[in-house]
Amino acid sequence: MARRSKTLALIAGGVAVGTALLNTARIITERTTVRRAHNQDDPVAGTAFGELRADKHYTVTATDGTPLYVEEVGSATAPVTVIFAHGYVLEMGCWHYQRLALQGIDDPRMRLVFYDQRSHGRSGRSESDDCTIDQLGSDLEQILRAASTESDRVIVVGHSMGGMSIMALADRRPELFGTLIDGVVLISTSAGDLVAAEPADLSSSIMSHVVPTISKAAQFAPKWIEGGRKMLGNSIWLATRKYSFGSADTPASLTDYMDRMISATPLEVMADFYPTLAGHDKLRALPAIAKAPVLVICGDEDRMTPIDHSELIARELPSADLFVVPGAGHMAILEKPELCNDQLLGFIRRVVSHPVRKSRSA
Repeated sequence: MARRSKTLALIAGGVAVGTALLNTARIITERTTVRRAHNQDDPVAGTAFGELRADKHYTVTATDGTPLYVEEVGSATAPVTVIFAHGYVLEMGCWHYQRLALQGIDDPRMRLVFYDQRSHGRSGRSESDDCTIDQLGSDLEQILRAASTESDRVIVVGHSMGGMSIMALADRRPELFGTLIDGVVLISTSAGDLVAAEPADLSSSIMSHVVPTISKAAQFAPKWIEGGRKMLGNSIWLATRKYSFGSADTPASLTDYMDRMISATPLEVMADFYPTLAGHDKLRALPAIAKAPVLVICGDEDRMTPIDHSELIARELPSADLFVVPGAGHMAILEKPELCNDQLLGFIRRVVSHPVRKSRSA
């Protein structure tokens, strides 16, 4: 028995040493990979992501009292208002290139409205029970009412969870589309069944396995979890690059900015929104959106909301335009901004050329 115990102890010790060596090797490999990425040519190095100047900023109060931070760029008298809703674990700065491309354009003259979703960026922290896609739809309505006027041509643009917010608004207030809302742009988003969109190169889905585990841990030991998050810095950076962008050659500065936005989102907030993302299903809301012109954009390398989700939306909206961004991942708006911006500006001009169909009383 003693000999057997000694043998088992030696095996266990060997396994522990082997595991430690493997972990050490992984850490070294990840550190080397991240360092190599930062040593590559970076055409966007030094870009002031998240620091663009606003002409106006204010707070809109949501129906549950949560303050929503808003920034505007452009004249208050501009005839076209474009409202941007960002995605999960991001903030309004993710629209950096769209903001630069559209501000100051005279044809058409536009007012750009950006806001941080509840519990994200500079907006107030929401109660967990109110972190739902339906509530985000209500929040968007409050932004819409506060930022637009009766004479405006209004276009709403949503990326990922921001697109889901638009669908929730359509489900909640279908009469707004084609009346108060003149156009809709849905970027890298989904009408539902996100858990089934499991990345093919993962042995288990981030959405269906990792996030729920973190959710539970964050509720009971948030400081410990946040500490562990910092220790996994290189691993998280590499995962961020892989699941945000379509190419491993994406400038390191873009991944750095994505990493900053994600790191600034408390794990408890990630946990708060997980159930609503997992259960998101707004296919029934698409007919309401169809009352306004629609543009659907998605990268063909999107691993988070794969292109078949955008193709489904386009099939449900036969009159919608679908643009596939070649080589782009989930963050096509940062990775391939010129292509996205050309489509966005062209769509805005087409919408503005249509006759006005306004009814502020909607």
